[in-house]
Amino acid sequence: MALYGKQIDGLIDTGATISVLSSKMYLRLPESKRPDLSGKCGQLRVADGKVITPMGMAMFPLEISGKVMRCRMLVADIEIPAVIGYAFMRHNNCVMDVGRGTVEFNGETAKSYLESQRATSVFKLSLDENVVKPASSEMMIPTRIVGDIPVGHEAIINDGSSKLAKIGVLVGKSIFEPTSKVIPVPVANVTGSPQTLYKKTIAAECLVVRACHLKDIDESTDEEDEYLCRMEERPVGDESFPEHMEIIVESSKQHLVDAETKQLKKILKTNEKVFAKNKDDLGKTNLVYHKIDTGNAKPVKQAP
Repeated sequence: MALYGKQIDGLIDTGATISVLSSKMYLRLPESKRPDLSGKCGQLRVADGKVITPMGMAMFPLEISGKVMRCRMLVADIEIPAVIGYAFMRHNNCVMDVGRGTVEFNGETAKSYLESQRATSVFKLSLDENVVKPASSEMMIPTRIVGDIPVGHEAIINDGSSKLAKIGVLVGKSIFEPTSKVIPVPVANVTGSPQTLYKKTIAAECLVVRACHLKDIDESTDEEDEYLCRMEERPVGDESFPEHMEIIVESSKQHLVDAETKQLKKILKTNEKVFAKNKDDLGKTNLVYHKIDTGNAKPVKQAP
């Protein structure tokens, strides 16, 4: 679906009464397009039981398969870009076809994916057929994705199979589209004898790459040009302010005067390394070591 011409991912959640827009997505909208938020919206309990306070509520024009539908949404600090709740689904005659992977709103059909596909970021490739690798040779071998096909623009081979490495067959890194039925993988036999690779043998571990495509400058609208001009006129200090901390300022400034807001931004900027950009940006250290005694339990993620 799209919001003001920008494509976003949305989770259809029949367990959620109201729809929710990520505060990060809201703050990325040009100021001229951001609807004013109503502050009277209570609190929001998310799936893990945590209670969060939304920034507010407003009506947003969601575009689904080319048709614009108005959706009342809370704006809150959630992990995913948007959640489509039951109220919007019922009002717009939502019909889901899990078998075909489609969802319909007021007769307009759009492609949908299982959450397990969307959540998959690490997956494996297995050989699609038996292959005999000549000695000291390089070639492409056909593989297929093991399990659900992950959703993403592109994926990259992150690690070759340790099983193949033991027989002297190395897997090269490459980028590919996860939606391809057969995925060619570069491999090299570095031994002096032929090696037989068998069908369904795991060839590599891969990672989904969430690619972003920049809009061509010639396609920008007058409102976007105006917004970019305002961005260029900002003081240098504002341009360098971290985007992931804008939500702290936005949720706090209603209780502050202008001078206090500037002081808050200065403090946040000075200590920006303390704030994680996302859940994967928590950092690491080698100053403290932690040991977990697993006894005789075998690894469940990957065999040694």
